[in-house]
Amino acid sequence: MANCNRTPWDVHVPIIGKTLFQLAVDVSREGDSITKKALDSRIKSLGRRKRTINGSRSRRAALEAVENAIEAIRTARHSRPKNRWKGLIRSGYTLPRGTLEDRLLRRTEAMAVQALTMNYRTDDAGQERVVLTRDPASVGVEQRQTRDWDYYKGSFKGWAKKITSTTLILPHDWLARVAKPGLTKLGGMLTLDAQRLEGAPEGVQLYAAKWLEQSRGYTLRVKDGVIGVDETSGTAYHAANAEAAIRGCVDKRNTARLDDLLAHHDLPGLIEAAPDITVRVQDARATGSCEYGIRSWCHAAGLDYEAGEAPLDDVYAAYKAHPMPEARLAILHALRRNRSAGRQIVERADGEAQAA
Repeated sequence: MANCNRTPWDVHVPIIGKTLFQLAVDVSREGDSITKKALDSRIKSLGRRKRTINGSRSRRAALEAVENAIEAIRTARHSRPKNRWKGLIRSGYTLPRGTLEDRLLRRTEAMAVQALTMNYRTDDAGQERVVLTRDPASVGVEQRQTRDWDYYKGSFKGWAKKITSTTLILPHDWLARVAKPGLTKLGGMLTLDAQRLEGAPEGVQLYAAKWLEQSRGYTLRVKDGVIGVDETSGTAYHAANAEAAIRGCVDKRNTARLDDLLAHHDLPGLIEAAPDITVRVQDARATGSCEYGIRSWCHAAGLDYEAGEAPLDDVYAAYKAHPMPEARLAILHALRRNRSAGRQIVERADGEAQAA
């Protein structure tokens, strides 16, 4: 009776492998029009020798085995109840096996380990796995080092390879708490746990959270704090407390807004909105101007190069008299560097937009 529940996947994949079974699934959906010659050509086009029954690698054996799989897939498809889940016969997959806990762990582990390996240094020789917990205090990371004396060959044989394996301990409902709200990877760091907090200003979401920080080598450290997320841009700021998270999140938003204003608004309007700041020689250097060009422009414009800086009004007046593009870049860099100036420019632009 146990064999009654076996699917075409269970029967034929051990014989022909996943690649040829995928081909059988595709052909089974195309109707009865395909000929043996055409099927043989498609097997040949796959470009690799195929595993079939009894270890045979001939195309003839592969052709016969694929034909049997196609027939079995069609029979199973036509005989299943109409209300049965449509995914019983898919490309190499059947109804997920195991208990609900097993399936939850597999899905959580797949997402979390992928984020871990993409954003942190991990030991290719080690293993990354996930353990689910219902205890919030247990959420974190465990790392274990072992020595493999058989890893190296040749002239390096006899040396031990240090292998680092990592275990992520995640909340049982990590998919709902972290993955579903889009908090898995914020600022390039993996979020282990997150709990929404109240009291955030409009446009900002706050989360009490734990996240991973890369240390030396393969070492990972768990950090506790608060994450601020800007609802518009999705940018995040990790901080030790809520006030710092809000401030950092707003600063990031203003920086992005300021970059847009500096790129698309006229220079007089920006300078009028800025406070009394200074433009430094270092601002010109930071934007790529050479030392000879900076000195020459300062002397031509009547600015004291040796002083190393000048008021914004004086630099802008010199720029109008000698409009070099390098001078404009230096002014914009000074505006971007000065946080107070940036906030005033953004506030003025937002006020004008609301008034309009």
